[in-house]
Amino acid sequence: MWACAKLATRLDESGKESDDDFVKLTARAMQALMRRMVEFESGIVDARGASGTLWAAATCGRTRCGNELDDVAMRRAVNDAATRLTSYASKANGQDAANALWGAAKLRKTLDETCATTLANALAESADAKMEEISIALWAFGTFAGDGWKGAVSASVPLVRRAKDMAKKRPKDWSAQAIANAAWACGKLATSDPNHNLSDAKSLVGALLKIAKDTKNLSAQGFAHVLQAAGAVVLDDRLLPDCAKFTYEGLRSRSAQITGADLACVSETTEILRLHTSISHGEKLLAEIKGAIERGLNAFDWQTIGRLDVIVDGIFGTSVASTLHEALRKRGLAACEDVNASRMDTERGSADALLAQSIAAPVDEASSAALVVDDGHRLVTKRLRRIGWSVTNWQRFSRGEHSKGTCWPELPPNGDFFAAAVVRLPPTKASLAMVLHAVAASVRFGAPVWIHGAVTEGLRAVIPDLPTGLFERARLTMRDAEHGVVLCHRSSTQPDKKGKELKKWREKKTLDLSDVVGKTSAVSWISYPGLFAGGGLDVMTDLLLRRVLPTLNKKSKLSVLDYCSGNGVIASAVRLVAKNDKNSSFDLILSNPPVHLGLQVDFLTLRDFLSGAGARLAPDGVAYFVAQRYVPCAALAGDDLNLPKLNEKMNSENESELSVSYNQDGACFACARSNAREGGFTVYNVSPFRETFGRRFRDGGVGTTEMLFRCNILALVGGGREPKFSPNKVMIWDDHQGRCIGELVFKVPVRGVRLRRDKVVVALAHKIFVYNFSDLRLEQQMDTATNESGLCVISPTTERTVLACPGLNKGQVRVELFDLGTTKFIAAHETALACLGLSADGSLLATASEKGTLIRVFDTHTASLLHEFRRGSDRARVYSLAFSPKKNLLGATSDKGTVHVFKIPDRPSASSTSATASPAPASRPNGTASPATDFAKRFLPKYFTAETRSRAQYRLPSAARSLVTFPAADPDTCVVVSDSGEYSRLVFDLDRGGEMSLVERHDFSAAAPARA
Repeated sequence: MWACAKLATRLDESGKESDDDFVKLTARAMQALMRRMVEFESGIVDARGASGTLWAAATCGRTRCGNELDDVAMRRAVNDAATRLTSYASKANGQDAANALWGAAKLRKTLDETCATTLANALAESADAKMEEISIALWAFGTFAGDGWKGAVSASVPLVRRAKDMAKKRPKDWSAQAIANAAWACGKLATSDPNHNLSDAKSLVGALLKIAKDTKNLSAQGFAHVLQAAGAVVLDDRLLPDCAKFTYEGLRSRSAQITGADLACVSETTEILRLHTSISHGEKLLAEIKGAIERGLNAFDWQTIGRLDVIVDGIFGTSVASTLHEALRKRGLAACEDVNASRMDTERGSADALLAQSIAAPVDEASSAALVVDDGHRLVTKRLRRIGWSVTNWQRFSRGEHSKGTCWPELPPNGDFFAAAVVRLPPTKASLAMVLHAVAASVRFGAPVWIHGAVTEGLRAVIPDLPTGLFERARLTMRDAEHGVVLCHRSSTQPDKKGKELKKWREKKTLDLSDVVGKTSAVSWISYPGLFAGGGLDVMTDLLLRRVLPTLNKKSKLSVLDYCSGNGVIASAVRLVAKNDKNSSFDLILSNPPVHLGLQVDFLTLRDFLSGAGARLAPDGVAYFVAQRYVPCAALAGDDLNLPKLNEKMNSENESELSVSYNQDGACFACARSNAREGGFTVYNVSPFRETFGRRFRDGGVGTTEMLFRCNILALVGGGREPKFSPNKVMIWDDHQGRCIGELVFKVPVRGVRLRRDKVVVALAHKIFVYNFSDLRLEQQMDTATNESGLCVISPTTERTVLACPGLNKGQVRVELFDLGTTKFIAAHETALACLGLSADGSLLATASEKGTLIRVFDTHTASLLHEFRRGSDRARVYSLAFSPKKNLLGATSDKGTVHVFKIPDRPSASSTSATASPAPASRPNGTASPATDFAKRFLPKYFTAETRSRAQYRLPSAARSLVTFPAADPDTCVVVSDSGEYSRLVFDLDRGGEMSLVERHDFSAAAPARA
C-alpha cells in the first residue's frame, strides 16, 4: 500500500495522459490491498499496518488514482484501520503516530479520543521525532479542532511543548513547510479554545517568528500562517516591534506572490496586535498593506473582500479607510455577481449527470408515474415530462412562490406505487436516510431509484449509507470528476414504519436557552432531519440572541419577524422575553440568513433581507442579522442599509467597556462601566482630579451615565454583553437611596440621555423625547434623521432653555427655543451631523459633520452663521465640541487623537455670512490692500487664514472616544477624558499658540467603584 501510494503520487506529478492505464492498474492494486487488509484477523495488523493504511488512503485519495478507487472499499479499509489503531496506539512509534494522525485528518476520519491522545504522547516522547513529523501531527490536531473536536486543544499540549523545545534548541532544523504547518496549527488551536492556557503555544509562535525571519524560502502562505498564529495567541508586547518589522519586510518581498486570503490574514493580525502603531515600521507597514490592497483588488474573491472591509477601519485613518471601503465594495459587488452567476453550477452539473443516464420513456401509462425529490429548479422534472413520465414532485423545503414544500410524498392519483424515483442528494446523512425510507415506501418492488449529486456533497458515501435491505444492485457512475449518479433498485423487503409518515422521524429534545435569555429556560423542542443546526442553537444564532435580547423589555409588546426561521429558535427565544404584538410592520426583525444553497455559495437570501428589511420595519424599528465576518455584507447591501453603523454595533468584539460623560458645567465627569463582573459607574471631580463616589453592580453593566450637576440623581442606561438594565430603558437613579426611583421605557435602544433640573431628554435612533423631570410626563417628541450616536444638547442654566438635535434632513439642526415657543432649522452641513456643542446659556451652537473638516458656530436665536473653523484637511470623526464658560474658546476632539482649541472672536467673521463666503482681503499698514494677500485669501482654502485655524493643539496617546471641557477656575487649561480611561489636563498659551503642554495625567480605567 505504501508503494502504491508513492507510485500514485509520481503518476500524478507527471500528468501524462499516456499514464492513464498505469493509473487504473495502481488503483486496482490499491483496492485489492485494502480489501485484503480488512480480511486479516484480529492481532495480525499492528500499529504500523493500521497507520500505513490511513496514510496510504489519504495520499492516494489526493491523486488521479483516488478517482478510480471504489469508495466503499476505501471507507471500509479506513474504518477498519481506525478501529485496529485504537487497540495498538500505545505500541506505535513516532513515525507511525505522525502518519496515522496526518492520514486521519486528511480523510476527515475522527479517531477515538484516547487513541489520538496516545498517539500524540507517543510522538512527543519519541527521541527520534523529526520536525516534519511533529509539524504534520500538529497540523492534524488543528484540523481536528476545526472539525469540532473540543478535546483537540488539550490533547495537542505535549506536541506543542515538544515543538517549542525543538524550535528553541534546534532552530536550523525547521524547514519552511514545518514552520507553516506548526504556525497554522497554533492559530487554529488558539481560536478553537481561547480559554485554554496558551502559554506554550505563545512561546512556540514567538520562536517560529524568529526562525521565519531567517527562512528565505518561506512561502507567502507560510508567512501569512505565522502572522495569523501571532494574532491568535496575542504575541507578547516585547515581540511586537520584531513582528511589525517581519510583517513589513514580508509584504514587501512577497508582493508578487501574496494572495488575497494571505493579505487578509496579515491585515487581521495587524489590527489585533496594533502593529501599525509601531514607531519604527508602523507607517511603512500601512503603506505596504494599502498598496497590496490596491494592487490585488481586482483578483480578490468575495471572502477576501468581506474580511478586508471589516478590517480597514481599525488600521487606517478615516480618509484612507473611506477610499478603501468604496473600492472594496465596488469589487465586492462584482465578486458577488460572479457568485450569483455560478450559484447553479452544482445543481446543473448534478442534473446533467442524471440526464446523461439511459432513462427510457415509460412503456405504458401505468408505468409512467415517477417521484422526483427536491428538484427545486425543475431541471430534471421538465426533461422527464418531455419524454413521457408523469412526475410527482416532493419538495421538502419551500423555495419561493413556485416551489412549495410538503411534509411527505403523496402517492400517484391512481393509488398505485411509483414506477421510478429520482432523488437530489440531501446535504446530511440523516436527511438521506429519511428520504430513502420515504422513497422505499412509495415505489414498487424492483423500481429504479437514481440519486444524483456531487462528490463534495458526499456522493461517494451514498452506497454504504443506503438503508439496510431496502435497495439492491447499487452502482456509482461519474459523469465527470465532480458529478455523478448512484443507481439502485428497490428490493422486495417490506418498508418499516419510518417510511410511512413524517412523525416517525420526529426528534424530541430540550432546547436550553438559559445562557441567551439570562434565566433558566429549557424549552421542549421537536426537530427533524435536515433542519439547520439539527434544530438546535448554533453558535451564530447564540451570538445574535446574546446581543439583542438584553435590549428587549418584557412589558413592551413587539411585532417581531424571525426571517429565515428554520426551526424557530430565534422566535422561541424572543417570546421568552417580550410579548407579541401582531402588526403589518415589525418593530424588530432578526435573522441568521444562509449564504449557501447546500454547499454552493448563494447570497440571494441575504440580499433579499438587506433590500427588503427597511420596507417592513415600523418607524423606530430595528433589524439585526448575523453573518460570518468574511461575508461581504456592505457590498451586498449597497445603499439599502447603513452597514458601517450596523457592523460597528454587531461585529465589535473589542468595544470599549468604558463610556465617559461630563456633567452640565464640566466640573465633574462620570464613567459608565459595561463589564458584567465590575459593571456600574464612577464619578470624578475634574479639577483637581479625584474620585467622589460610585457604584458596582455585579449582575450587569452600565453603558451610559448622565449626571445632574453634582447631586445624587443620575440617569443610567444598561450596556455591555450582560446589561444591568435593559438598553431600552432610562433608569433614574438616586445614589443616596441606592435604587432606581423612576424609569422610561422604549421599544428600541436608547442612544443618548440629557438632564437639566426640569427636563429629561432621551434620544433614540429616529426620535427625541422631552419629559418633565418631576413626574416623567411626556412634554414633546420630535422626529429626526438617523441618529445612531444619540446627538442632542440642551442648555443647563435657568436663564433660557434651548435644545438642539438633528433635523429631518441630512446636515440639518433643529433648535427648540422653549422660552419663546419657537423652532429654528439650520442647514449646517451638506453631510450628516457627527457632533453638536451648546454654550451654557444656549446662545451659541457648534456643529461638525461626518466629514469632520469644518466646525461652524451659529447664533441659536437668529440661526445665522457666526464663525467657521477648520479642524484639518483629512476626514475625521469629531467626538466632542465644548465652549469655555466665557464663550471665548471652543474645544474639539476627534478620532485622529488630537485636541484643538479655537479662539472665538468678539464679532462675527466677515466670512460667516454664508458657509462658502470668501474671507475679506487684508490691508497693508498704509491702508492699501496687498495684491498677493488679496489673491491668496480669495482663492486659497480657509485653512490658511489665521482665524479659521486652531490656536492650540495636542495629540493624545490614544484615538479612543474623548471629551473636552474648560474648567471655570483655570482659564488657560482644558481637560480631556477618554473611553480608554485616560484623564489629561493640558495648558495652552493663546498668544503664542502651538502645542499644548501636558501637566497632569491619570488612568481611571481600572478604578473600582464602591459596591452597591
